[in-house]
Amino acid sequence: VQNRQSLKLKPLESQSATLTDTTIQICLEDGSEIRFKTDIIEVVRIPDCWDFDGNPAYNVRSSNSMVVLDSPDKLKRPNNGSA
Repeated sequence: VQNRQSLKLKPLESQSATLTDTTIQICLEDGSEIRFKTDIIEVVRIPDCWDFDGNPAYNVRSSNSMVVLDSPDKLKRPNNGSA
């Protein structure tokens, strides 16, 4: 990002965003299957700041969640009577 000093400036107002489904389901080499989701909370354009191609720079606030859908028995915690 060019002009890093501009990061100290007050950001412009939040921009509205159109979101599509951001859920990704991944099958890992170890046989596990996970679901990963990113929820976009806010997108703010940083004034007077651009990337190397001249595009405006944005700050994105997001929250990530991950759920294990399935995993091989060999990777699961041994059942020794405790949770």
